[in-house]
Amino acid sequence: KDEFDDADTISGKSILNRCDSSINNVVISVHKLYMSALFSLIREDRKKMKKVIRNVEELNINAKELKYNIYPTLRKLEEDSIETGHNYVQILDYIREIAHSLRYLTDSIFEYIDNNHPPLIKEQAKDLNELNELLNEFFDETLTISKKHNFKELDKLIAKQHNILETISDRKST
Repeated sequence: KDEFDDADTISGKSILNRCDSSINNVVISVHKLYMSALFSLIREDRKKMKKVIRNVEELNINAKELKYNIYPTLRKLEEDSIETGHNYVQILDYIREIAHSLRYLTDSIFEYIDNNHPPLIKEQAKDLNELNELLNEFFDETLTISKKHNFKELDKLIAKQHNILETISDRKST
């Protein structure tokens, strides 16, 4: 839904507020859905996983609607806010990509559970729980940076991201 229906033109500040809200909502949703998907995999909870997939689909639909409504929003932008409009488009692209990635992950988890593959061994569950802890810290840090607009902390967040990717790579090779 175009939140800017009443205004003839909108400012860069309005776009920034909308981006902040969208980013925070997506980070919170992705965090919850990812955790639920992992726990469903570890517990082999098919019913819970079906619910996660429905919620991921809803996230995908919401991301698509944000992207679909971009043209009317950009048309109303004030002339001095064009750069803000470009950033807004980029944020919406990232949100769509995150939603697609989460869908791919949850579909794969559901397929694993649904095909009655052997349950995870304790070591695999332990590795997933460790990864989940790292991701919890990452999501919390992302939200904190976004809410406080403290972008000087991005280097620390990127370092956490690299640590997570190294952990995944290490686990894959063992």
